[in-house]
Formats: sequence, C-alpha cells, structure tokens
Amino acid sequence: MSNTPTPTPNTHKPLNQASAAQLAHGFARYCQLSKELESGIITPETATKSAERDGLHKHLTVTLLSHAGELLGAWNVVRTEYEPLLRSVATVFGRIGLLGGGEEPLPKQ
Repeated sequence: MSNTPTPTPNTHKPLNQASAAQLAHGFARYCQLSKELESGIITPETATKSAERDGLHKHLTVTLLSHAGELLGAWNVVRTEYEPLLRSVATVFGRIGLLGGGEEPLPKQ
C-alpha cells in the first residue's frame, strides 16, 4: 500500500468577466448588509439579513481564495506595467497643456 495521495483533476476555472461581476455585486451586497446590521438589534428581519451576510462572506472567501493567484497576478501587471505608462502619458499631456498656455500639470505622486 502506498501513502501517496491520489492526484485530483484540476477543475479550477479561470476568473471570467461574469464571475468577477458576480463577486463585485456580492461584495457590494455584503457591505450593504454589514452596514444595515450595525445597530445590533435582533429582529426576524435582521436575523435573515445576518444569515445572508454570513453566506455571502463564506462564498466570497472561498471564491476569492480560489482566484488569489489570478487576482495578485493582475494587480502586479497593473502596478509594474500600466502605472508607469499612465504616468508618462499624463506627463506628456501636462507638457502639451503648458505649451498651449493651459494650467499647471498635476503634481507627481
């Protein structure tokens, strides 16, 4: 008998636009419910909302953790490649604006 675990098939589906939109809506609803439940008064309605919030929390946690690599990779690409590009484009437009007698360019961050 071998102690080697049986490999499981890779059933991970990449994050797509529909799933990302669903996550965004779920997170917005979670924030809304959390704000509504701040009073701490327990009624049947708040108990239902609390259960919905707890279910959303579990779903968001599982889904976000399963896509953590993709999300961090996308964040890294934006930080390392697109931010410098956008800064340089903003600088060029700021200089063009100065040549045309426009306002001062935005300060560097």
